[in-house]
Amino acid sequence: MLINSHSMLLTSYNHYSKYNSLAMKSMERLSTGLRINRASDDASGLAMAERTSLESRALEQSVRNGQDLLSVMEMADETLESGNSILQKVNELALKASSDTVNDDDLKAISVEVNELLEEFDSITQNAQFNGRKLFDGTGDFSFKLAGSEDTQYFYFENIETFNLGTDSARLYTFKPGEANATLTKDSAKELVESVQLAMKTVRKERSLIGAEQNRMEFTINLAKEKSSILMKAESRIRDVDVAKETMELTKNQMLAQASMTMMAQGMQHQQSVLMLLR
Repeated sequence: MLINSHSMLLTSYNHYSKYNSLAMKSMERLSTGLRINRASDDASGLAMAERTSLESRALEQSVRNGQDLLSVMEMADETLESGNSILQKVNELALKASSDTVNDDDLKAISVEVNELLEEFDSITQNAQFNGRKLFDGTGDFSFKLAGSEDTQYFYFENIETFNLGTDSARLYTFKPGEANATLTKDSAKELVESVQLAMKTVRKERSLIGAEQNRMEFTINLAKEKSSILMKAESRIRDVDVAKETMELTKNQMLAQASMTMMAQGMQHQQSVLMLLR
């Protein structure tokens, strides 16, 4: 009878230890908000969560890289917008200079203004840079690769400087100070009209290409954001605790631990009663 009582006490103690340990784990999960706090909680689940987290972080970095490139494109477009405004002013002056209503003094004054505007145009385009990389000197090529994709997107900015703009016979730079056409004549003014209008066409085309690249990049970034969000939710389902379910588990295990403790107390009391009878 005494041996049986010892067995009951041991069983009750084992049950108490088991349910108390489970209750402690539930309390830890509820306090951290995580279902998996260590590898022993769910080794395969932890590995899956880590892999999912890695993919999500890679996509988030892709989004940041893409947003940086969008900033490059916005800067490029703003630069070309300013440049186009300058070219429009040059075009107006060239049309004025080519008319029969201006005299030599007018041509000289117009020439000075054209010189200054073309200098300003080159200053704007040559100083357009992002993180030390010039955009419009012919080396402004950029690439972007979305994490998890084998495809790389490339885009390239044309060399938008007066040396490369205009007609073959009268590049815009020739109308800058110290160059062949620095001082306008009626004939060179007509050449300037043709040259600057061709330059404006080139700038418009470049802005159109940049706009298309912006749209494509925004689509790619939004796709990466959606994928990252899906992965983050998947990781959360694996790693995070279900508060309602875990609260029920905590309550259940606390009750079972308390019941086991009560049984131990009753068993010890019964054992003491038996010992008293044997004396």
